[in-house]
Amino acid sequence: MQIKVVTLLLFALVFFLTFIGCKKHKPSRPIDQLPPATETGANTFGCLVNGEAVVIHKPFGDLSPDFGCQYQLAYHTVTGYTFNVHGSDKKDGCHFKSVGIFLDSIQLGQNIYILNTGVVKYGKRGLVDIANGCPPSPLLTYWTDSTVTGQLTITHFDQQKQIVSGTFYFDAVEQTRGDTVHVTDGRFDMNYTQ
Repeated sequence: MQIKVVTLLLFALVFFLTFIGCKKHKPSRPIDQLPPATETGANTFGCLVNGEAVVIHKPFGDLSPDFGCQYQLAYHTVTGYTFNVHGSDKKDGCHFKSVGIFLDSIQLGQNIYILNTGVVKYGKRGLVDIANGCPPSPLLTYWTDSTVTGQLTITHFDQQKQIVSGTFYFDAVEQTRGDTVHVTDGRFDMNYTQ
């Protein structure tokens, strides 16, 4: 009888220690917080901005996740199509980082696109908005230009299922202050709208 009680108590102790050791923990490295690079239309977006993870989250209060992807016919362009993909890491309404890529006058496909302009019309650019507080704190906007550049690689493009996936990196400069941000390890897997 004593052996059964001791065995039962020992089993309960092992179970308890195993249970408390199974807590989910937040990855310690920022890169481990990014979503996996998939090609299924999982609606994921993430990158590092100056080494800090920017990942879309579930709604915070009244805020919904801010991400999107469009590939649209636009009649003002030479080839007729524009593409954009963007995502924001909203902590609240006054603190966020938003990263976007915009291509104009393109036919999208599995290809590499150089992000080397600050103008949207007929160009390809990367953009970062950073808000570190509510107004009057400034919203800082950084973008690529002819010397501060980067790259977008479309790894998967399915027009029937309207899925586009890719990776990206770029540097971007804030024109007034001259500060530069570094966007690395970017990846997205999105259903796009037309």
